[in-house]
Amino acid sequence: MDPTARGTLPEMNNDPPKAWNRSWALTAAVVVAAAGALVGGVVAACSSDDPAPKATTPDANAPEVAPEQEAGPTTILYERLGKRDGIARAVDAIVAEELKDPEIASYFFFQAGAPGNGHPTADQIKKCLVFQLSSATGGPEVYPPPPSDTGGYTCRSMTEAHASLHIPDSVYTKFINVAGGVLQGLKVDNADIETIAIFLDAFRSVIVDTTRDGGPFVPPGDGGDGGGDGAADGGTD
Repeated sequence: MDPTARGTLPEMNNDPPKAWNRSWALTAAVVVAAAGALVGGVVAACSSDDPAPKATTPDANAPEVAPEQEAGPTTILYERLGKRDGIARAVDAIVAEELKDPEIASYFFFQAGAPGNGHPTADQIKKCLVFQLSSATGGPEVYPPPPSDTGGYTCRSMTEAHASLHIPDSVYTKFINVAGGVLQGLKVDNADIETIAIFLDAFRSVIVDTTRDGGPFVPPGDGGDGGGDGAADGGTD
């Protein structure tokens, strides 16, 4: 991936985000359709009644001209988001808004007794997410970061962090929707929000429990295994 592009994922247009839960297949279809339209336009232009241009013989003495370089963005997504400090502020705002939803908040069940219960605190989860997003958007940060940068907690993979939380697809979709709304409120560019939404959606298959139709977290003793220690937050714990 090229972090100098419009983020680290496929560039989207500047229209307001419409489908935060879009799949990679849908995204690919949009890109393919756009490419097809472009190619179709070129073919139509070349099929007009205008006479074809005559071939010319290159002049061996003509100076060589370097191909024009396509102008790219002057900043990477990491910088447009305000680097690590800006990303941290955005994560704080997103988590605060997510916790207003009782269903999403239920998946922070273990954070109430952390770290004494062996699970990460909400603050440690946020720090992990900050490093993950910083790394993914082109920053110098490395994920997982050393525990010294996350209050002594070792950030884990998405799969490990969410293995036993059994987060329904509808809850994860709602999480992405809420995050997108917060980023819009923070005046993040729509194209960059789309990039972040696609980044989060890419982890859907390892976070979501497809056997659940919805509902809050089921604590241990109530029919749930309670083995997870994270939240529907992008899996950074």
